[in-house]
Amino acid sequence: MKTKTNYHQFTRSFLLLSLLVFIMLVAFTVSSQGAARFAITGGNWNGAIWAATANGAAGSAATPTSVDDVTINTGQSVTVNVAANANSITITGGTSNTTLLTMNNSLIVVGNVSILSSSSNGSRTSQIAVGAQTLSIGGNLDIQGQSTNGANSHDAILTMSTGTINLTGNLTSAANSKTFLTFSGACNFNIGGNWSFSSSASFTPSTSTVTFNGATQLITVASSFYNTVIGSSVSTTAQGSLAIANNFTINSSKTFVAGAFTHTIGGNWVNNGIFTASTSTINFNANTALQTISGSSTSTFNILQISKTLQSNILEATGLIGLSGGTNPLVISSGTFKLSSASTISPFTSGAGATIPAAGGFWNNGGTITAGGYTWTLNT
Repeated sequence: MKTKTNYHQFTRSFLLLSLLVFIMLVAFTVSSQGAARFAITGGNWNGAIWAATANGAAGSAATPTSVDDVTINTGQSVTVNVAANANSITITGGTSNTTLLTMNNSLIVVGNVSILSSSSNGSRTSQIAVGAQTLSIGGNLDIQGQSTNGANSHDAILTMSTGTINLTGNLTSAANSKTFLTFSGACNFNIGGNWSFSSSASFTPSTSTVTFNGATQLITVASSFYNTVIGSSVSTTAQGSLAIANNFTINSSKTFVAGAFTHTIGGNWVNNGIFTASTSTINFNANTALQTISGSSTSTFNILQISKTLQSNILEATGLIGLSGGTNPLVISSGTFKLSSASTISPFTSGAGATIPAAGGFWNNGGTITAGGYTWTLNT
């Protein structure tokens, strides 16, 4: 009898303990999911503006924390006046003119940020204004403008002046002219996922720097940047043509795969990592006195093109380069190519390819030129 009693006591204790653990797990799951927070009225982030439902009373819910999913209701203007946190943020489109989140302090979002415009009649704007602050996003950033409805605009906008956006996930967008990513200064956009901001949308890079700092990353569309830094731990691959208005840098041990596209460079090229040319053309096209190719690694180009308008404008290779294209891998359209490194190159494979126009020039300042099927003649 004593043995049976002990057994039943053990069974009851085990069941009670199991039930307690289950209740704790459920409570933890619910708390980790957080709660909904809706901005019912405009005001400061830490003000009495929040409710737990879309139609709740302003001030009936606490200020959002890192486990809360935040929605800025249509037509409301919220200011991040303190260092703020959220699990996710959605800027809603609707029937009112402007829905706005203005950052006067930092904001950390664990998950996704979505800027959604409206398809209703009338002009509508949904916007996040980062300004000079720091916005950190642990998930994806999606900007979805709507096509125009007659004379009406349905804009979805993210703006930044001199601040920083740290995006862990992907950048995606609608493919229309009412979707805007607008920089107005020397800001920083650091992205860990894929860049899929549609070429049909509007991206204004100003004097920004976009840094790819994830693992295996894709630039899935033709894109224009100002400064670009390749810092991916595995590789960054272009799946469309890139127009770099200023400097292009490949960090140490990082890889850029150029694909089968023509990429234009308006500033300097710095390669301290790995450049995989594939079948690409890299065209240095700035109408400036000097552009340079430098870095601690050898840059082997498939096709290297110089399009600098005037013979007095120079592209100077101070770092080691190679040319791998099978037919005339050096194309001098205008401007002067100056080889100032101890590189050995075979720039031309035919007389036609070796014909340098009057607005062009070739200056060997320390390299080795191996002859192809051509002879040097003076172009007068």
